[in-house]
Amino acid sequence: MIQSRAKTTAPLDAATRIDGVGIDSFDFVEIIFEVEEKYGIEVDYNANSTFKTTATIGDFAAEIERLVAAKSAA
Repeated sequence: MIQSRAKTTAPLDAATRIDGVGIDSFDFVEIIFEVEEKYGIEVDYNANSTFKTTATIGDFAAEIERLVAAKSAA
């Protein structure tokens, strides 16, 4: 999902900074909507702080994994 919105052809990995591949807050909101729909979860998104707490692709993936696991445990 991030790869499709990245404005780079460089390879992406867990350490790649989301803001370093040209993804802005609008793109990130669209990614969050896709993730919520795909996994049936709700991502708490605050445009003023999300990039600070989910700076890398790995951070974002870890948060999604946490939310999916929490949903499964419920």
